[in-house]
Amino acid sequence: MTKKIVLAYSGGLDTSVILKWLKLNYDCSVATYTANIGQNDNFDEIKLKAKNLGVQEICIEDLREEFVKDYVFPMFRANALYEGVYLLGTAQLYYFQLSIDNSYFQASLCTNTQLYQS
Repeated sequence: MTKKIVLAYSGGLDTSVILKWLKLNYDCSVATYTANIGQNDNFDEIKLKAKNLGVQEICIEDLREEFVKDYVFPMFRANALYEGVYLLGTAQLYYFQLSIDNSYFQASLCTNTQLYQS
């Protein structure tokens, strides 16, 4: 039976190093899994990095709609707070605006004077 490991892969330094380490130390194939939950990542670049590291099975799944519907909205409905102060998932952010247009969503996070969009 051939051994296989599925790695939650971001394409960053840490997961790229552990990918090679797993292949060398466990003498097995490694498949990668990346979830798009709305972060501002270049998924083509992530896929290319995994291919360059010898990965044969690369899965990048668009989970934006599911993430918002099943996790973000219930968090807001529950009025979940971190340390009793901040909305859970926004930590030290004071304002969270979320708009959904079909399967696409845009989140705008505001702190003191900065606006971050993803």
